[in-house]
Amino acid sequence: MVALAALFFLGVNTAQAQDAAKADSTGKSKFMIGVRTGLNVSRIRVNNGAANDFTPGLQAGLFAKYSFNDWVAVSLEAAFSQSGASRVSYLSAGSTTMDWTMNNIQINPLLHFKLPVLSVYEPYAFVGPSFNINAHEQQFKGRFSEINNDLASSLDLGLLAGVGVDFNLRFAVLTLDARYRHGLNDIQQNSGVLQGSSGFADAGGRLMQYAPRLSTSQFSFQVGLGFPIGGK
Repeated sequence: MVALAALFFLGVNTAQAQDAAKADSTGKSKFMIGVRTGLNVSRIRVNNGAANDFTPGLQAGLFAKYSFNDWVAVSLEAAFSQSGASRVSYLSAGSTTMDWTMNNIQINPLLHFKLPVLSVYEPYAFVGPSFNINAHEQQFKGRFSEINNDLASSLDLGLLAGVGVDFNLRFAVLTLDARYRHGLNDIQQNSGVLQGSSGFADAGGRLMQYAPRLSTSQFSFQVGLGFPIGGK
């Protein structure tokens, strides 16, 4: 995480130096705000536990983006984002699996590396930290029977990376991107605690003696519409 922060600030400082040395003569706006939405699939990585399946989710939010020059930009995203997994091995009242959904407020400060081309589209790559703040979670055994356990911690810290392309529509910028988010911390708030008669199971379907470490993985595809503000 320290290396990521160093990369982020190095990119910003380099871009600022280049921008000060050579002004952008294109007349394009450097600042843009917009909305974005998309779909994701996510799962939970269980330390020494059974595998689980990907579950679909929704994402929607706002973003602001500042371009230092034709090559480097930074952005800040704030969004509602769902994560979780289906068929998680969890023993509870006769049930062996559960579906788990977390509804998060997601904050992503990102560093963009753009590839200027002589066209209406502009490819780019991006990387940065990602903060999922768990606002509400649900676990279901079967389709409608809710377990109502508070299993997840309030913060899921992750690393986000992806690629995308901007399309200049003259009045706005259409953005398309594909991204992967890798959870870094343990989201199990009772990790290492002795489990009772219910809890997470191992690959053989047996109740694990202690609650395992849990972390998240997520793939998503997003569409956005940005509106340039002002000139250069």
